[in-house]
Formats: sequence, C-alpha cells, structure tokens
Amino acid sequence: MKKILLRTVVLLLVLLSVLLASACGNTVTVYELTGDAVWYEYPVSNAPVHTVCAGDTWYSLIGLYGSSDFSLSVSDNYAATKEVYSVCGVGIWFFDADENGAVWCEMSAEGRSFKYYNKSTGEVKEIFYADIPRGFQNANVGMYNGGIYFAHIDYENKSAFLMRYDIAKDTVEKFHRLEYIGETSCTSFTVSGNVLLASVGSQNDTKLIKLDLDNGSYCETWDISSNVAFVYACAYDPMGVSHAIYYRDSKGNEHIGALDAKTLKLKSIFTFGENIYAYQDRVEAYGGHIYWINQANVSGVVSDHYRFIDYNAKDDIVDEYVRTFGFSVVDDGIMLLSFNRMDYDGIYLSCIYLGGEKE
Repeated sequence: MKKILLRTVVLLLVLLSVLLASACGNTVTVYELTGDAVWYEYPVSNAPVHTVCAGDTWYSLIGLYGSSDFSLSVSDNYAATKEVYSVCGVGIWFFDADENGAVWCEMSAEGRSFKYYNKSTGEVKEIFYADIPRGFQNANVGMYNGGIYFAHIDYENKSAFLMRYDIAKDTVEKFHRLEYIGETSCTSFTVSGNVLLASVGSQNDTKLIKLDLDNGSYCETWDISSNVAFVYACAYDPMGVSHAIYYRDSKGNEHIGALDAKTLKLKSIFTFGENIYAYQDRVEAYGGHIYWINQANVSGVVSDHYRFIDYNAKDDIVDEYVRTFGFSVVDDGIMLLSFNRMDYDGIYLSCIYLGGEKE
C-alpha cells in the first residue's frame, strides 16, 4: 500500500548487511546465486519481474526496472519470450498462473483493473474494475479450480466482499461477505490449494478468516494478538506447519510473524529497520518455511537493495539470497529472479529446493 520502488541509482554504495540481517538475532547464512545454481540469464531489456511455471507453461511478466510498462510472455521454455499482451503506466504487484492461464491486477491512481489471460483462446480480458473514490482497494489475486479470487470494498454501499470470477461461465459473483470496516475490511488474502486466508480488522481487533474453496463453507476465524495494528500480507501453509503475516504493531514497527498452525501463537521472526520493508507487501509459507523479500529504500546501488529470505520456522534458521527481487513457489522448489551483478546489466533465473537446499 505504501511501498515505492526506487527509480534512480546513485553512486554511493551503502553496505546493507547489518540492516537486512536483523532476524531477531538468528544465525544468518548469505548466498550469492551464481554458477551451477543459475538456469538462465536474461538481458535487462527483456527480463521478467514475475515468473510462474505451471505445468509445461512459463508465464513471465516482463518490465524494465523502475518502469511502469509491462508485457506478458507465455512460452513452453523459460529461455523464450513470446509476448501476448502489453500495458503502460500501471503497477503490477500481484500475479498468479496455472495450466490454463494467468491473472494479475493493474494498479493506477484511478483504480484497480483485474485482467485474465486465457491460454486456450489467447485472449486477455478485464474481469473486474474497481475505482478508488476514497480509501484502499485490495489488489491481491488467487486462482483455484477454475476460479479467480479477489477482494472488493464498496465504500458507497458500505459493504465488502471476497469475489470469484468463474472462468468457464465468464461471470463474477460475490463469494463471501466480509464485515464492512472501511479500508481494513480486507487488507490482504492468499490462496493456497483449496484454502483462502484473508486478513481483516483494525487495531486491537484483527482477524484471519479461513475459507474452504471446495464448498464455500466458512472454516475458521482466528483472532490475532492485540499488538497487531495492521496486516499487510498473510500466508497459509498448506502443509499445516507455520502460517505467517507481515504486520505493523501498535507502536508502528513492522514485522514478519510466524503463527503456529495449531496454537496460532504469534512470534515475531523479523523486525524491519528504518526504510526497510517486505517488497510488494508479500509473504509466503510452505512446509514450515516462511519466505519474503527485504527491500531497502536507501541510497546506494539498486541491485543490492533486495534480499530473498528463507526462514526455517522449525529450526529458527535464516538463509538470505542477495540481490534477489522475485520468487515463486513451485511443486519441488522456489524459482528466484536476481540481479546478476552489482552493476545491474542482467537478470538471473535460479532455483533452490524447498527447505533451502541448493541445486
């Protein structure tokens, strides 16, 4: 909601290791993704900012760093780029794909435009548009079993919903009504398998709502610690080990927190320093590991302002991958997008196995 990309590179290099490796005193191992770990190197002018591999299809959202212009590439090979769509003058943080297509949200000062690429027809269409007369409109997207999920706050009618777009029927429906509390009616959500986890509420009254997407039933409502003032992102671990939230506490400090899947006890595993944020308000959880990217909004070489964090919630171990600005969790690993060197003249595509083991 409030993170702004750095658009300029200044000559002074600031060493960020102390700021970025502040995971509550844990031992931190720092990795440089080079050599055998690298699958492919893209030129800067044609490099992805998001990549999702779904089945045999690679979906890549391509955009020059600092630009607000994007194109969608769909190919059967990560090294090939075949443009199917382009757009200018927007921000795109949230992007998802499966074997049948891809979905994303184009953010502008005027509103939020949710777009879907249908692989079988090759068409891109707008499935929903929400203007921003006032307040916040969520831009998260999720896909499951022929449906696309997003949130909408109707300020005029004082209502809020989780919405579902039915791909086969080409229809949008109100999937689940949320309590209307203004811009905190739905601050974030994630789709993991058949579970949708949404964060709602305001200071001293923040909740996570877990929905079963197979039957639309209301699964559970979880109250979070009263110390949580606002949730920027939530993540559901489909293996039922440790969920996660990116939140601001009652004193204004920002944290990544781990939630024990059984007790839901909240533990701060990372406290952000000044001018450091979770890039694009994003956190993921899988198999007892929590993943996010640290972004430092300070002067220095831009390529050094990003680090991918792999936190092992079971063993309290942290692995960091320098100059890494993008990731996606796939069936057997994590795809990473990294600046190839400090001078930023290319982008690496790499893979690590789930649990941090490197190829």
